[in-house]
Amino acid sequence: MHISFETDGSENAIHQVNEAAGEKISSCLGADVGQQLLRAKLADELQGVLAACVLGSGWRLFDHLEDLEIHLKNNKP
Repeated sequence: MHISFETDGSENAIHQVNEAAGEKISSCLGADVGQQLLRAKLADELQGVLAACVLGSGWRLFDHLEDLEIHLKNNKP
């Protein structure tokens, strides 16, 4: 496992991750990072999990993305 910190923005970080991963799957976590990747059109797939718990405050994944056209599909078997 290799860990590094990127300070030039999420777009540069995802390019570095994809280059390092090659054909392997890479993933990013967090609503803020998810929003940045959606805006930059760098998210190929989103997987969401609903948990029955209350965490207080936080970032909503699809907040502030009203100007984007996002198509969702259910891959549930």
